[in-house]
Amino acid sequence: MRLYEYEAKQLYKEFNLPVPESILAYNIDDVAKAVRQIGNSEEAWRPGVLKAQVLTGGRGKAGGIKVVDDPAKINEQAKELFNVIIKGFPVEKVLVEKAVKKQKELYLGITLNRVDYKITVIASAEGGVD
Repeated sequence: MRLYEYEAKQLYKEFNLPVPESILAYNIDDVAKAVRQIGNSEEAWRPGVLKAQVLTGGRGKAGGIKVVDDPAKINEQAKELFNVIIKGFPVEKVLVEKAVKKQKELYLGITLNRVDYKITVIASAEGGVD
């Protein structure tokens, strides 16, 4: 089973695991609306994150994750995301996520070994980058 990030986060919510507030966007206008809906406005701006939703790794290195720290750049950054192709996958959806203060960031992967029917969980402080 392969899940987009937004689908995995929906599952986390079902099990009461905390996830940042987020909204799925299908076009540039949706991105701008989503940024406003998650509590941002030009008067009370907080950084947010735009994340390309593709079924592959390496999104950050490919330019598929944008930290929006200037509200004037939202449309420009959203346009860049919808025009990028990541490892052969066009970006058709963007997850707009509220930025959160973090003490530590971890990369987490969960895979199913179809031979033994066992789940493997991998966590790393350095995941997602070389």
